[in-house]
Amino acid sequence: MNEIAYIVFFFLFGMVLGFFFFGGLFWTVKKGLQSQRPALWFLVSFIIRMGGVFLGFYLISEKGAFVILVSFVGFILMRNILKRACTHESES
Repeated sequence: MNEIAYIVFFFLFGMVLGFFFFGGLFWTVKKGLQSQRPALWFLVSFIIRMGGVFLGFYLISEKGAFVILVSFVGFILMRNILKRACTHESES
């Protein structure tokens, strides 16, 4: 694989993990606050989100520290994107 494509792939992989984690968190907060059992929503969501992110980073860990770093940058970028989107949505 071309080195640039390799880096872009793992950057996008990190963004997908970020969307899964932080998008899932946003969804959980919306659903959990309307639920009769919010603690259960938050606990189950946390376990699923953490498990998915740990699994994702574990699967790429054999590729080396640089790949993990690139993926983590994508993960954090997606956090910032979703934070802005959710903040903008709540202002409307």
